[in-house]
Amino acid sequence: MAAAIGVLSLVFGIVSLVGAIMLCMQAWKDEKWKAVACFCCFPYGLYYGFKELQHEKKNLILGLYAGGWAGSVILNMVAGAM
Repeated sequence: MAAAIGVLSLVFGIVSLVGAIMLCMQAWKDEKWKAVACFCCFPYGLYYGFKELQHEKKNLILGLYAGGWAGSVILNMVAGAM
């Protein structure tokens, strides 16, 4: 059971990575340092996504980025508790 939860956590991590790449691509168009900061620092990525991101699929990008990360963290904690 713990292995299945670990695999699901990995899937959420990959989803979060896809969201991070999409967010970084948009930040790169604005400023180069913002893209690096978004990829390296999760809180700045959330700040950039909510305050500065101007994209028609903003909700999808933030959902992938933050939702995938949160799901991965929660499932890692559950798998570690088993």
